[in-house]
Amino acid sequence: VVGRKRRAALAVAQKRLDDAKVLMDKNDRKAFYNDVVKSLYGYITDKVNMPLGSLSKDNVADLLKDRGVEDATISKFVDTVKYCEMAVYAPVPDADNLKGTYDDTLSLIADMEDQLQA
Repeated sequence: VVGRKRRAALAVAQKRLDDAKVLMDKNDRKAFYNDVVKSLYGYITDKVNMPLGSLSKDNVADLLKDRGVEDATISKFVDTVKYCEMAVYAPVPDADNLKGTYDDTLSLIADMEDQLQA
């Protein structure tokens, strides 16, 4: 079961991001940013078999570092999660750039996928 979840992690993350894209098209910023965070954390839980309850930016950063993920990718993950969390509750610069956040998140997941495969 774990192996199947790991192999399916990218497809599941893309499906979750498809849901975020629908919210982006509706310009529902709060729900969009929530879905982006859920997509990122969901990808991590599926890919590395980390329990959802133990997820935090620091735990994920440490885990990714232990798995050989590049520092720049880890920083991008942490920065993306922080930005999305802030965008839900407070005004942030460029919060209307949903498309940019969406594209950056797709790129981030692809980078993590490549680096976690190596």
